[in-house]
Amino acid sequence: MGAIGTILIVVGFIVGNFSGYMLSNKKAMRDSNGAIIKSKEVMFAAIIAISAIMILVGQYIVVAPNSYTHPY
Repeated sequence: MGAIGTILIVVGFIVGNFSGYMLSNKKAMRDSNGAIIKSKEVMFAAIIAISAIMILVGQYIVVAPNSYTHPY
């Protein structure tokens, strides 16, 4: 299970960074007239949110099995 969590963390990080780059790239976010394309803006923002959830789930999968302590 730890490997799946690590994969989720790494993939979520890479996808989130790529989407953040695309949001900041003026050429990718504008149409031929120079206007901002709202659908792309919303799509990349949603991808960033999904990748953040992927990172959190991956952290939970990696850490949760090791977080229980046994007092005996």
